[in-house]
Amino acid sequence: GRNSSRCRLYPNHRQFEFPIMHQGLVYDGARVKAFREAISETVRPGDVVVDVGTGTGLLALLCVQAGAARVHAIDVSETCMAWAADLASANG
Repeated sequence: GRNSSRCRLYPNHRQFEFPIMHQGLVYDGARVKAFREAISETVRPGDVVVDVGTGTGLLALLCVQAGAARVHAIDVSETCMAWAADLASANG
């Protein structure tokens, strides 16, 4: 029969609502550089991108900077969505 247990990839997603959880990711220069390079090699002007689990919105912003016409930044956390909206507003 089918296994009745469900796979939950992020069963405790609320832990990512705290700024300290994102600080190490955002301020990791090598990590951000690697994402920036990968995004600039992948995203083309006019692309539409979906950033699921956007967190601070940093990767969504990098997609816009790479030329994406539209980025749909999605997160289960209202707190993270507020951060992402602030980041987008601060960067035009």
